[in-house]
Amino acid sequence: MKQRGTLQNIISVTFWKTAGMGLSLIIALAIANLFGAGLATDAFFFARRLVSNAAAGLERAFHLLQVPPLVRLAETRGPDALSVHLRKRLWQVFLAAAVICAAAFVFSEQIVALLAPGFSGAQRQAAETYFRVLLAVLPLSAATALAGATLNALRLFRMPVIARLIPRLCAVAALALVPVFAFGIGAVALAIAAGTVLMAGLFAFCLRQALARSWTPVKTPSPQVPYSQRRIWAMLLSQFHVIGAAWIDMAMASLTGEGGIATLEFAQRMTNMAPGVVTSSVVVVYYTEFASQLAQDNRDAFRTSVQEALRATLFFVMPAAVALFMLNRPLVSALLGHGAFAPWAVAQTAGIVAWLAPLLLVNAVLGALASALFADPRLPHVRIIATSISAALAVRVALNWLLLPEFGILAVPAASLVSMTLLMGLLYFWLIRSHGPLIKLQETWPFAAMAIASAAAAIAIRLAQTAAGSGTAGRVEMILLIALCTLCGGLVYVAAATLLKVPETARIRLLLHKAVRRGAA
Repeated sequence: MKQRGTLQNIISVTFWKTAGMGLSLIIALAIANLFGAGLATDAFFFARRLVSNAAAGLERAFHLLQVPPLVRLAETRGPDALSVHLRKRLWQVFLAAAVICAAAFVFSEQIVALLAPGFSGAQRQAAETYFRVLLAVLPLSAATALAGATLNALRLFRMPVIARLIPRLCAVAALALVPVFAFGIGAVALAIAAGTVLMAGLFAFCLRQALARSWTPVKTPSPQVPYSQRRIWAMLLSQFHVIGAAWIDMAMASLTGEGGIATLEFAQRMTNMAPGVVTSSVVVVYYTEFASQLAQDNRDAFRTSVQEALRATLFFVMPAAVALFMLNRPLVSALLGHGAFAPWAVAQTAGIVAWLAPLLLVNAVLGALASALFADPRLPHVRIIATSISAALAVRVALNWLLLPEFGILAVPAASLVSMTLLMGLLYFWLIRSHGPLIKLQETWPFAAMAIASAAAAIAIRLAQTAAGSGTAGRVEMILLIALCTLCGGLVYVAAATLLKVPETARIRLLLHKAVRRGAA
């Protein structure tokens, strides 16, 4: 695929993922205003996070595990063979997930007690109820994870992203009815479950339409190394780390008192809205390219694609991380500081956002490196993943236990930042050991230029804050200040990146020029 097409796919996926994260933020804001940060919201977000992390882990696992062989199957044997393969695998995945979910349903009380040791009896009972409601539709999420991987392998990247908006739309609809019918937060859990059923139906329709197309199979110059059992276990281990790390964070947050999980969730929703979707979009699009290039044993193209993936994600994530770090308090105050959300919760959420902002950069790099690593079937994946995540999880737990008594909830994002930075360094070490330097010294200038442009943006934001003064106490004034600071920082960043000749600026200008020409035509 040509680079312009790849960048267009990234922008398209980013747009729809941004819409999804926007809905998630609307849901979080509505819950904060209607229910505040307390017993009920802690229980809801705990149950929601348990199930959504499992669903997201399945989505990532199937994407990493199935995209390369599905690409190969589609390109070499055509749609009929792919359709036969999917009919068998989808039922296997659904039934296996149903058995596991049935066991989790039976032992939900013990699961909640283990993963939320700081919950009171009332919190545990509420969390158990919400957990069972959401768990009932998790097998459908497992089946849609495989369907989404298939659509990505066919380079229909938008379809899975759009389909996954439905549960959030249903949650927004339920929250809109809360003031009218005085629903509790349990209605949101029921709406998400109903939306998951509708999402599965849309996935089935999209998959049928995609497989109805016809294309001519081709022969690739080099045979693909088959997936080994070790590689499969390594991918499952990586998803265990993602889910396990989130569970550790929730368990530690539950020990900090009522509202700890809720404020952590609100901060994560706010922080990940834009940068998280960019990182995810780049990983979705480039992983297919990594797999295709390694299948053809084109190492030079693979190394170039890794650089482009890192630049594409950091170009957007770096200035966003700077803005979030500089504006954490006014942003949280403007969005959450009203309704049932108390002032202490505002201060606590803002502190968490300040720690999560630099973590965005780490996660951006980590996502690209993990995709590059799993796209290569020749690497010793089990050894790499087992040693790396063991070190990262050990550091996360140790730092939480050491820092939690002194710093409270802020220990959770601080430990996450350190552990994920360690994991990023370990994965980069293994990649350069196998493929040589991914970025040579003469190739570091675009990354340095983005860092310089981000520093200039931080200075512009600070100057705008200073010029506005400290008298912006009203909500409207605060929103205007945030908009002004973001505009100043964004303009300075784009100008500096253009002057320093960051390659992504030229590509974006070209895409905008083409869009304007098509619009004029």
